[in-house]
Amino acid sequence: MNTIKTFPAININLINKSVDKFDATFTVLDETGNPYDFFSGYTLSYLNVYAESDNSTVFLFSSTGSTNQIDMSNAALGTFRVFCNTLAIQSGEYLYNFFVKNSTEIESIIYGSFTVI
Repeated sequence: MNTIKTFPAININLINKSVDKFDATFTVLDETGNPYDFFSGYTLSYLNVYAESDNSTVFLFSSTGSTNQIDMSNAALGTFRVFCNTLAIQSGEYLYNFFVKNSTEIESIIYGSFTVI
C-alpha cells in the first residue's frame, strides 16, 4: 500500500455562490511534476466543508455520493472532479479538507477556506 509522502497538502481557497452549481477539477502532481497515481490503493475520496467554530460538517462531497459527487475515474492520472448541481450552504466563511482514503490511511491533499456568497 502506498503512503503519500511525496508532497504536503496544499492550501487552495475556494469561492462559490450559495444554491449554485459547483464544479471543480483538481490534478495532483508529485515533486517531479508528474501526475500522482491515486488509483493504486486509494478507493475513496471526500471533500468535507465544515464550520470553523465547531468543526461540524455543513456539506460533504464523496466518491460514493449520488448528489454531491467526486469523480475518481481519472485518479490514476492524479485528477479528481468535485461537483454538485446545487451547493446548499448558507452564505458564510467555512473551511474544507479534500482527502483520499484506503483501508488503512487517510491522506489530506488540499485544504483551505471555502467562501460561500
